[in-house]
Amino acid sequence: MSILQTIIMSRLSIAIIVVMFSAGTALAENEGQDDLDKATELKLTAGTLGDLAEVIRLAESALEKGLDQDNTQFAESLLTATLIQRGMAMSAAIFKSSPPDARWPQFRHVALEDLEKAVKLNPKQPQALLLIARLNMLPEGDAKRAAEAVDKTIELLADDPEQRARALVLRAGIEDDPAKQLADLDLAHQIAPDNTAVMLLRAGIYHELDQPDKAIAELEELRRLKPKNPLVLMQLGMAYSVEKKSQQAIEAYSAMLVEAPDAWPALRGRGDAMLNLGRQVEAVADYEKVLKLRPKDAGTMNNLAWVLATSPDEKLRDGRRAIEMATEACELTEYKQAHILSTLAAAYAETGDFDSAVKWVEKGLEVGSEDESLKEPLEKELEGYRDGKPWRELLAP
Repeated sequence: MSILQTIIMSRLSIAIIVVMFSAGTALAENEGQDDLDKATELKLTAGTLGDLAEVIRLAESALEKGLDQDNTQFAESLLTATLIQRGMAMSAAIFKSSPPDARWPQFRHVALEDLEKAVKLNPKQPQALLLIARLNMLPEGDAKRAAEAVDKTIELLADDPEQRARALVLRAGIEDDPAKQLADLDLAHQIAPDNTAVMLLRAGIYHELDQPDKAIAELEELRRLKPKNPLVLMQLGMAYSVEKKSQQAIEAYSAMLVEAPDAWPALRGRGDAMLNLGRQVEAVADYEKVLKLRPKDAGTMNNLAWVLATSPDEKLRDGRRAIEMATEACELTEYKQAHILSTLAAAYAETGDFDSAVKWVEKGLEVGSEDESLKEPLEKELEGYRDGKPWRELLAP
């Protein structure tokens, strides 16, 4: 064999070896292809958590066995999407269950494992990060991780105003400083000016900052935008009640009851506002409705018993029923609420049993000894009962 032939044969052998080596490398790189194909096919029809678990297993197996660059990217995208899908499903079992499933801590653990894996594979997943924040805001969650996740979410959602506003609302919920909460909510309001949650929360922060006028203005603006929203009307009624603007409170509660006739908190709120204005007949009617919906509501029992025991209107007074109702309210509160003990005393006084009236108002003074605001009225009641006089409520002019 000539030197030329030897050179040609050597080069040919090298070429064959290179081709064979390259083919072997390709085969090794794509050893996980079969698992990836199965995962891809199953993902298209996956309808259960078990299906999603199998897609995750196959995708992880494919990556472990080996894939070329393009298939690796595809497998990681498939795995990320499936982990998020399963994390969302587990989260829905927590957030959309009423009452919450007793197993929610386990659901959270599984959901967080999936979501954290997903953002490790691809950190730019605002939906997953937002869920991580929400899950960690639940009892015994990682507050620091929640804050990190929501901060990253806000950063990633610069081009999605509506979602960014929701993330800002979530961060406001994590923050303890009302001023910082308000700053986030102000920004969210700029982004989404008609967002109900943003405005409701802003109103709440204004109350915390002792700015009731701003809170009410916010809620009135929200009512203009959402005139039939029961939650808005309820919050507005409560805001007016806190500010002792009883007539405005009654109007707000009444508007809510048009939309939700069996909303007992609105009935209770309206009854209290009626009572503040001396409209006892209407207050009693609302309290009676509340007790049909919530027969064991101690607060409503107490207020109704007080009217039955102390009303200047003889037609409304019913001492025996007042004793029964006040006694049950005391039992429900374990005889630890001074104002309810006061009501029980007034009920006994209405029936002429002043010894019992003195006993229970003295018990009220003992229980409420640390509350200076109760001392003077309870002592006045005690003085009257010792003189054999039942208590009569002074009605608003």
